[in-house]
Amino acid sequence: MIFCGDIALPFINSINLDIPEYLRNKRWIVNLEGSLVDSSEENLQKSVVFNDFNAIKQLTSSLKISGFSIANNHTFDIGDLNRSNFYFHQIGIPYFGSGLTIADAKKEFVCEDENSIEYEILSFGWSAIECKYATATESGVNPYTKENVLHVVKKAIAGNTLKRIICFFHWNYELELYPQPLDRELAKKIIDLGVYAVIGCHAHRVQGYEIYNGRPIIYGLGNFLFPQGIYMNKRLAFPAFSSKEIAVEITSMGQFLIHWFQYDSDRNIVSYIKTEELEKSKELELLSPFANLSNKQYKKWLKQNRFHKNKLLPLFYYSDSLLSSQLKIKYIKIRHQLILQLKGLK
Repeated sequence: MIFCGDIALPFINSINLDIPEYLRNKRWIVNLEGSLVDSSEENLQKSVVFNDFNAIKQLTSSLKISGFSIANNHTFDIGDLNRSNFYFHQIGIPYFGSGLTIADAKKEFVCEDENSIEYEILSFGWSAIECKYATATESGVNPYTKENVLHVVKKAIAGNTLKRIICFFHWNYELELYPQPLDRELAKKIIDLGVYAVIGCHAHRVQGYEIYNGRPIIYGLGNFLFPQGIYMNKRLAFPAFSSKEIAVEITSMGQFLIHWFQYDSDRNIVSYIKTEELEKSKELELLSPFANLSNKQYKKWLKQNRFHKNKLLPLFYYSDSLLSSQLKIKYIKIRHQLILQLKGLK
């Protein structure tokens, strides 16, 4: 089973993928970044990210996608989930991580790899990065909160037999290099409960990893198929470091492989580079200087080494109270709206 990062396709042939045939024939879980709609030139002028139905349909004919995770911050940029739901049914591939109600959003996604190994995948999105939480009466994503993650994971573990439980998180700030203290501690808590692996995305860059009690926490996959200079009236683009991308494969034997890709913005193509074992990757090791730090040491280290060190973005901790977390998120949302207005994106 292969997990990849953000896919956003505004129209057919908006980006090309150069990948070995044997990888195309693996089973894939992808983060579909944005609504599934009929594309239009008008939408490309708006401050939204979306996926064109025909472009995604074309992708599924060349990549064996088992399911779409849609627990992310662009799922509700255009329209409601009912419209995306219609197109998902047309494609014939299920989605998970969002739902018309909180009960739907929390549902696990069960699938098999090409060798009939069963997986149970739980996907969550964080409201601090504009993920809309589902409620009893409103559509949204499965909430990435400490309380909800622990509840959902415990329920999944209690009802599980032989399936590999994977948590797929849309977390942390855009472009951040290192994990939030909350993310790091919560990932270890759920591994203690029995989760097989933790995989994250959202930051639009490859991040580091840790092995905890024999299980991997892979903090960020980066983008996968996300063309630049097209969305938001051609203004949405990422730094050069975002051109490196990874996809994580869990083999039937339980081995973790890293498939490296490179995005060329000039030719608008994502090309396969190499495959290596997770724990033998020197490049990922360089991205993981924090791997042996205690929680206390990491909090101090992160304040000095984080990417957003001087941007007045708060850090989140496992020990934060519900009120403290809510106040931090409220501040972030106000800050975000002000920045968008200053950039003319709102």
